[in-house]
Amino acid sequence: VTKINTGVSGAASLVYSTYLGGTGSDFGYGIDVDASGYAYLAGHTTSADFPTSTAYQATLKGDADAFITKLSSTGSALSYSTYLGGTDVDSGYGIAVDASGNAYVTGQTYSNNFPTLGPFQAAVGGLSDAFITKLSSAGNTLSFSTYLGGSGADYGSDIAVDASGRAYVAGYTSSGNFPTKDPFQASFAGWSDAFITKLSTNGSALLYSTYLGGSDSDFANGIAVDATFGYAYVTGLTYSTNFPTQSPFQPNNVDSSDAFVTKANTIPPCPGCSGDAASLANVTFPSGTECECAGAISVTVGPNVLIESGARINFVSPKIIYQPGVDVKEGAVVRTRP
Repeated sequence: VTKINTGVSGAASLVYSTYLGGTGSDFGYGIDVDASGYAYLAGHTTSADFPTSTAYQATLKGDADAFITKLSSTGSALSYSTYLGGTDVDSGYGIAVDASGNAYVTGQTYSNNFPTLGPFQAAVGGLSDAFITKLSSAGNTLSFSTYLGGSGADYGSDIAVDASGRAYVAGYTSSGNFPTKDPFQASFAGWSDAFITKLSTNGSALLYSTYLGGSDSDFANGIAVDATFGYAYVTGLTYSTNFPTQSPFQPNNVDSSDAFVTKANTIPPCPGCSGDAASLANVTFPSGTECECAGAISVTVGPNVLIESGARINFVSPKIIYQPGVDVKEGAVVRTRP
């Protein structure tokens, strides 16, 4: 875990940098920061001696467990650190923190005894499921925890939370019966589809849940929510030439795979829908003529949208990328207008 001070000008400097792990393999996948500068981490560990403190789950239960760690603002101490998992393989990939310091985590579980509390879905549905867990601000109790998936393989990539404590999850699924509610896209369309799901504040109900994809493979990797309207912004990777688009900057997939950016609108609800509903506000491909995969997204005041992307070559105009002349396997940052 590393904190870097980029400063207004001059060279970047380290504020702190620390290892986090035990004697096995440890992977950090997701991070968020609260208003006081505490870092919240989600990942995956095979270490039976992974550092824990004030833990909800103090021991490794399976071949690999997810972990959730809160680090002090100086990086020198654990505020809490806990395993999260069952007797199979579990991984935490995305994490978000609300204004009260509650941590929301999503990932993938193969365990049929993954910890649940007040769940929307109490049992694993297939080979593997996504999970969504809300951990208390103290780190030692669950507020809710649920499976989310169908009879195939389901993967929670990233999570965001709005000011009312409603969680938004993005991921991908190979399940033809993935849970949907008031969807933009009700049916599974390809080899794998992205999904976008919004949960109630207590995790026991779907507010909306939708597939998003074309006739090939599609993967959602990042999600962000704006503070004003509750729009969900999703980014990822598509191999589909018929991926849904609307008001696009780039209307076509120009090579074997492109990044995508989707803005999902919940206002107004669709006719006949019971509450929130998923509809598309904007969808576009911010990509070039080689392989691109977007991995993260954030929304700034405005809102503008920042997309972190792994790209090969021939990325979009250098007027809107952080680093002109993107080379093979280098990254890019794209800013789009709302």
